[in-house]
Amino acid sequence: MWLDDMVSYFFDTTGLIGKKSGKVPKNFCYTAAQRNAVCAYRARGYYWNFFGRPQLLENSDLSQKNFQEWKTEDGSSVTPEMMTGLTLVASSPSHAQTDTMNNMVNEQLSEGNVLKSETYNIRLLTCKQNVVSVGDSIRLSVGFPPGYGANDEGVTFKAYHFKRDKNGEIIGMEEVPCTVTQYGLVILCKSFSPFAIVAAKDDTTEEKKSKSLLVSYTQGGKVSGDEAGIVTLKEGESKELTIQADDNYVIDAVIAGGKYQEITDKKSMKIKIDSKEVSNGDIIEAQFVTQTAAKKEEERGETAVHPNPKPASIKFPKNSISVKEKERIEIIPDITAADGVHSYQWYKDGVALAGQTSEKLLIPTAAKKDAGKYSLTITTMIGAVVTKSTSGICNVTVTGGTGQINWQKPLDSKPNLTVVSGLKAISEKMGQVKLRWNKVTDADGYQVLRYDSVQKKYVTVANVTTTAYTDKKRTAGKPCRYKVMAFQRANARVYYGPLSQVIKVIVKPKTPAGIKGKRLSRTSVQLRFKSVKNAVSYRIYQYSKSSGKKIATYKIQGKKLYLYNRKTKRWHSMNKIKKAKNGRIICTLAAIKQSNKKIVFRMKASVSKKGYRTQYSAASKKVIVK
Repeated sequence: MWLDDMVSYFFDTTGLIGKKSGKVPKNFCYTAAQRNAVCAYRARGYYWNFFGRPQLLENSDLSQKNFQEWKTEDGSSVTPEMMTGLTLVASSPSHAQTDTMNNMVNEQLSEGNVLKSETYNIRLLTCKQNVVSVGDSIRLSVGFPPGYGANDEGVTFKAYHFKRDKNGEIIGMEEVPCTVTQYGLVILCKSFSPFAIVAAKDDTTEEKKSKSLLVSYTQGGKVSGDEAGIVTLKEGESKELTIQADDNYVIDAVIAGGKYQEITDKKSMKIKIDSKEVSNGDIIEAQFVTQTAAKKEEERGETAVHPNPKPASIKFPKNSISVKEKERIEIIPDITAADGVHSYQWYKDGVALAGQTSEKLLIPTAAKKDAGKYSLTITTMIGAVVTKSTSGICNVTVTGGTGQINWQKPLDSKPNLTVVSGLKAISEKMGQVKLRWNKVTDADGYQVLRYDSVQKKYVTVANVTTTAYTDKKRTAGKPCRYKVMAFQRANARVYYGPLSQVIKVIVKPKTPAGIKGKRLSRTSVQLRFKSVKNAVSYRIYQYSKSSGKKIATYKIQGKKLYLYNRKTKRWHSMNKIKKAKNGRIICTLAAIKQSNKKIVFRMKASVSKKGYRTQYSAASKKVIVK
C-alpha cells in the first residue's frame, strides 16, 4: 500500500478443481485503500507477494534470522516478542529531502545519465519503535520508476540507501544490491532510512552476460543452493538447487523459467537452472502442502490443477499507417486477454522501446526517425507462471509535410517563449476533458500536464502541435487540474516556456440509470434509481405529458429532498430520502396536482467541489408515471 493510494490484489486458487464441473475456480480480487502506507508482515503462515511499492519479501520466519544484532532508533535491542509485530511503513520524503537525495544521485551517476528516480521513506516498525539496522540482510520488493520496466533496452536500475545523522539530516549515500525481476526490483538492505530507485542510462561498453533470478518458497520447506534468495547465472552457466520439504509437508508445485516442473520426489528433489532456459528477472518458486491435505486429495482421487495463463490475442486494425512529420503516431491494437497480470512492451525494428509499456503506442510528434516496423509483446502472469504473445508487424512511414520542424535550427540566443494564455477546459462527454488555449508565437508545440494525486505533482500527458487537446479515459465525476506550456526545438535541444495558470474542471459524471416510478396517491409519486459514483446531488425535473413544459424541479442533497420555489427562488425541504440495501435511492415527491394524470420525469446527477464549477451529467431517459 502506498501513501494516498489504492491497490487491487488478484488471487488465484491453485490445487482445486470442481468435482462435477471439472472447472478451476475463478480468481478473485481484493481492493484496499487508506491514507497511511502500512504493509503488515505475518511472522508465520502463508502470505501473498504483491510486487509494487515497498514491501517485505521474505520466505521464512524472520525470527530465524540473527535478530540479536537488530537495533532500534534509541539503540535498544529487538526482543523475540517484538519480532511478531513487524510492520513495514512506506511514505514520501519531504521535498527538501527529495532534492538532497536527487542531487546526490546526479553527482554519483552524472546528471545526464539519470533517466528517472523514485524516492521512498521506508521504516520497519515493531511495538511502535523504529528498527534502524538488522543483522542479516532483509529483502524488499519495490516498483520500477514510472515509465520503465524489466525489458527496457539501454536502461540499468540502481538502488541507493541514504545515511542520516541523529537530527534526521541526510549525510551520505551507499549503493545497495538490486535485482531486476519481471514484476519489480528486489533490494537487500541492513539499514532503514530513505531509499532511491533509479533508472539510468546503461553503459553500452559493458555487455550484459548474466541473469538474476529470485528464489521464493511458501511455508513448509525451503530451497537451498543460494541462501541469499537470488541466483545469478553467467552466460552458458547452470546451477542446481535442492527443494526440501519440512516434516509433515510435501512438495506441491515447482515453477522455474515461467513453467511448472515435473515433481520427481515429493519430499526432496533437485532442479537444474540453465541460463539458456530462463529470462533475467524470472522467479523460481516452490510450493508446499501438508501431508494430511495431500493424502486426503489422493484418497478422493483429486488431481492438483495449476492455473496456466493463456497467451493474449493481438491484432492491429491496420498493418501499415502513414503520418506526416509533427503529426501524432497512435497504434491501438485489439487485445483479447484471459485472466492474469499483464505487462506490455512495444518494439521498433526488433528493439524494445524505453517507456513504451502500455496497451497502446503513442508518439505525440512524429519525426523521420520514428518510421519502422512496430510490434507488441504481452506477458501474462499467474503466480510465477508466465506466457508471452507477440503481435504481427505494423509498418509506420513518416513523410515530410508543410510546416515541418527544423530540429537543428540554430538560434543566436535562448528563445523567449511567452506564457500560454486563454486556457479553457470543458467536459461535454462522460470521461473526457477538452482543453483549448491561445497560440504562442514561435512555438513548435505544447506540453500538456495534469496533476497526479499519487505523485503529488503535475505530470506530462501529451505533447501536441495544435492549440487543443482531448484527455480521454478520465474517471467520471473526478476533479482534474491542468497546465500547459509552449516549447521550441532549436540548437539540438528543447526549450520550454513558462507554465500557464492552472485550469480546474470536473469530469462529466455518469447519467442516472435504472429509474422507476409509481403512484403512491393522487398527489404523491415514488421514484427509485441507482446511485451515481462521485455524485453529491441529483436534480429531478417534472414535465407535463401534454404540453412538454417543465412543471417543477426537485433536488436531492445529502439525505433530504428539496423543492424549488420559483417565486421565492429558494429550495424548500420536503422529506428525507431512503437508501435500499441494493444501493438504490428512494424518494417520495409530494404536492403533485391531482390534474396531472400522466407525469414525465427526467434526472441529472451533479458533482461539485470547492474551487471547481459544478458539473452536471446528461439528462436521463424519460420516465412516465400514470
